[in-house]
Amino acid sequence: MLIKDYTYTIGKYLPTNQRDDIALEVETTIYEQLLSEYGKVDYTEAQIEKVIYAMGSPKSVAEAYMGKPYSIISSQLIPIYWMVVKFSILAVSIALAVTGFIELAQVNSNDYVSAFINFLSHIWEASLSSFGMITIIFILISKKVNAIEDNDKWSIKSLSKYAPEKHRIKTSHSIATIVFTILAMIWLNYFKLGIYYSVLGTVGFIQVLNLDGFNQILVFINIIWGLNIILNIYLLIKGQWELFTRCADIIISLIGLGIFSYIVFKPGIIDYSVLNNTNQLATLRTITQITLNLSVLGVGIAVAFDTWHHIKALFFSTNEIDELNQQLKK
Repeated sequence: MLIKDYTYTIGKYLPTNQRDDIALEVETTIYEQLLSEYGKVDYTEAQIEKVIYAMGSPKSVAEAYMGKPYSIISSQLIPIYWMVVKFSILAVSIALAVTGFIELAQVNSNDYVSAFINFLSHIWEASLSSFGMITIIFILISKKVNAIEDNDKWSIKSLSKYAPEKHRIKTSHSIATIVFTILAMIWLNYFKLGIYYSVLGTVGFIQVLNLDGFNQILVFINIIWGLNIILNIYLLIKGQWELFTRCADIIISLIGLGIFSYIVFKPGIIDYSVLNNTNQLATLRTITQITLNLSVLGVGIAVAFDTWHHIKALFFSTNEIDELNQQLKK
């Protein structure tokens, strides 16, 4: 198990697509060293520790495989940092592109050039802002991360505990959550909220939200989504679910579901009266109401499924780890 802890900790300093291969190579090297020094016997923990200490700290081993050390941002966070930067900038660009095309469809043909230049300027400014904010966040986090700088300071006790596959986080899921949350925050805070429609090539917009009522809730939405982003960045750093993170995910999801339900079902926040003028708008009102109601139901089912998944994992986690330990001892 100690060898698994060691290779698992090394993997935190490596890009995701290289972790398994390098972990296997390091593990093979450790067993070769043990065989060379002690022969084919049941190795004691002290013998394994001696070989691991000789190999060096997880950070130095990872940097040796990567061929260069990292600075400013902790080596452990570099792979996560670049993933978040790339996908966040992509998310911002997509959000601005969609809204930019909608705005271009509403301007006169004489203003296309200036509108397009303004559109590119917004993408550039938003991308730089996102890059700067993410970099600052990761620099601050790096100061709190317990990254070991050299061999004479690190200890076996500082290794991260190996986690069974079931309890590891899915990197793609956390990255997708961060990206779509950023997209939603940009859309919710910086663009007009309502229904866009097209008639004979003309794009129109209907404001269906009561902004006075909605703006009072907006701050709580931003807080919940901000906490969700922080939680997923933390999960990417830790690489596995814990009791605290599972409980936090359940609480954030339930509060988010409550806020969404409040917006949909609370009279006065969504103003359906603006969709009563014509038969076409009345039909649109019905479609909008059904869609929102089904959305609440869908989100509720998803939250219930995730909550059950967390509860089940917490209930069975101890037994599964014990079984894994027994298998490793054999």
